[in-house]
Amino acid sequence: MKLIFKIAAVLAGIVACCSAYAQNADANQAPEGAAYKVYCEISCWSSGLSDKKTVEVDFGQYSNWLSGNRRLADENGKAIAFNSMIEATNYMARRGWTLEQAYVVSRQTNGTSITPILHYLMSKMVTSDEQIVEGLMTVDMGKAK
Repeated sequence: MKLIFKIAAVLAGIVACCSAYAQNADANQAPEGAAYKVYCEISCWSSGLSDKKTVEVDFGQYSNWLSGNRRLADENGKAIAFNSMIEATNYMARRGWTLEQAYVVSRQTNGTSITPILHYLMSKMVTSDEQIVEGLMTVDMGKAK
């Protein structure tokens, strides 16, 4: 009889653990309609002899770096040329994004010249993943039209 109680207690413990795990399996999913914070990173560098800046955005989705073009684009899918990183930051701010952190990484090009690449980590509150890119387009997204 004691053996049956021990087995029942062990089984009850296993069931309770499995139930708790199943309830937490979707812990990284926000309840429907609840706001949650998402992030993106915009990167900026000088492109060639032009005063304009090349700005790319990373929303965390997969992108093939060899063929992908993550430059911000206008409604026609044409890459937007920004005068500065601040102009790009203001562009993102008008679409609901907030600057969280900025840092610089230097990249050596042509063997001797060093190109500084500005990285801005931005965040936005959304209630669905569709809102992440709302009001924004990259050159790749424009090609997918």
